[in-house]
Amino acid sequence: KRAKSGKHELANLQREVSMLQQCSHKHLLPLLGYHLEQENPCLVFPLMRGGSFADRLFPSEAEPVHLRRLGLPASLTSLGWQERLRILCQATDALLYLHRPLVGGKGIVIHRDFK
Repeated sequence: KRAKSGKHELANLQREVSMLQQCSHKHLLPLLGYHLEQENPCLVFPLMRGGSFADRLFPSEAEPVHLRRLGLPASLTSLGWQERLRILCQATDALLYLHRPLVGGKGIVIHRDFK
């Protein structure tokens, strides 16, 4: 995840790093690293095996070059309804985790970008 440079954006990214270092849930991607210098600040997360949820929901819109970089075939099959429901339940579980106060933290997580 890349952020725009600027003091306000950098402060937001620093708060996000602080919060992510406290979070641990099986359905949340772990923070692998970060770079918080003024120029090119970013957060590093692992790639999702099998492509993103959007890649699988809308396989006809997935870029073949992007899929090949992930080691996937140039075309994917769409997710079935049972698999979609399973993923939805897992995402809901993760959101519930984020909306509960963190142990030793200052409160709940307010998120703007859920993927």
